[in-house]
Amino acid sequence: MIKNPTEEQLSSIRYIVYIVQNMITYQGYTGQTEKTFNGRYGAKWWKYITTRYLKGAIKKYGVHNFQITILACNIRSERKGYS
Repeated sequence: MIKNPTEEQLSSIRYIVYIVQNMITYQGYTGQTEKTFNGRYGAKWWKYITTRYLKGAIKKYGVHNFQITILACNIRSERKGYS
């Protein structure tokens, strides 16, 4: 688990499971990507969130009240046909 990953980590670690947590309500929004976090969303990640609940919470509480934590990295599916 990597709490408050650096910009370098968000740009280089692939195949991740992450949580974006509201530090006021402690609600968490989990996601996964084969790309890097910044590869999926970009450095200004809050502008590209499509989950309406997370987008609404960011609008209500402000992006500065959210923390990104990488729960697992370099995860790849072992099912045939996935890499």
